[in-house]
Amino acid sequence: MKFMLQTVAAKIETTYGTDSVPTPAANLVAVENVDLNPLEMNTDDYTPVSNNFNKGARIIGSRYATVSFDVLLAGGGTPLGTRPNHGVLNRMCAMSEVVVASTSVTYAPISDDEESGTLYFWWHKVRQRLLGARGTRVLRASAGRGIRLGYSFTGLQQPMTDETPTGLVLPNPPRPLAMSQANTTLTLDGYQVRVSDLTIDLGNEVKYRDHTNRRTVEVMDRTPTGKITFELPTVAEKDFLGATGFVTLGTVAPAVLTHGATAGNIVTINLGGVQCVKPKPRNQDGLIVLECDLHLSGNPFTEVYT
Repeated sequence: MKFMLQTVAAKIETTYGTDSVPTPAANLVAVENVDLNPLEMNTDDYTPVSNNFNKGARIIGSRYATVSFDVLLAGGGTPLGTRPNHGVLNRMCAMSEVVVASTSVTYAPISDDEESGTLYFWWHKVRQRLLGARGTRVLRASAGRGIRLGYSFTGLQQPMTDETPTGLVLPNPPRPLAMSQANTTLTLDGYQVRVSDLTIDLGNEVKYRDHTNRRTVEVMDRTPTGKITFELPTVAEKDFLGATGFVTLGTVAPAVLTHGATAGNIVTINLGGVQCVKPKPRNQDGLIVLECDLHLSGNPFTEVYT
């Protein structure tokens, strides 16, 4: 079988762990860099006393599956209020979805009543299913490159079967854009920073649990973090490291990332409470840049597609 022939489909489940049957015609997602582990195992040793050094066969406990992949950030297109192709993946990462017809689609992290989904992965002529899948997400942005959303999911493992996807309808999201002066702005504490690199990690703590009368994947906690690298301005332009500097005092302030300029392909991420910590100046192409860890307090963000 051919490694490069890969197809991924995802659909929200009505009942947890019950196959929602995503189809190649309606539920394909445009992903790249797929890393599938179709059979993760928890095992226990069997080591009865013996007069030799041989070991017993291991006890196979719970079985589950994991998959990770990237999605290039893009809008839902027109008319406004159209879900982005990756919206279903956001919902599977403990995020709510609010659709306002002809206006916007908004996602935000939630802490209860999280949705789950079914993932199908076709690998040439075989199919792997993950039921009850939930996960987490990392946004990665670098100047001159498309912004990528890195998703990681854990699901209830199902046996691999022979199946070639048919009737494929490939998703056609708006063309992704590179992070650049023309396409992207990031405002931090009211100041437009000149960013070269940014990560925003949703930080969901995802646990697989296989107990009596319970086999689920749950989001148990969330620790949102990030990292930012930006050109260091003078203290007069914006005080980051001075006596009353934003970083010096550990000030908490909002930040807004806006990516895209054409209706249907604009994404605005509103970070409610941001602190820049552990600053480290360094050289980047002959310029002084400041590299900081980001601490995201409160509800970490809302993500609006317009």
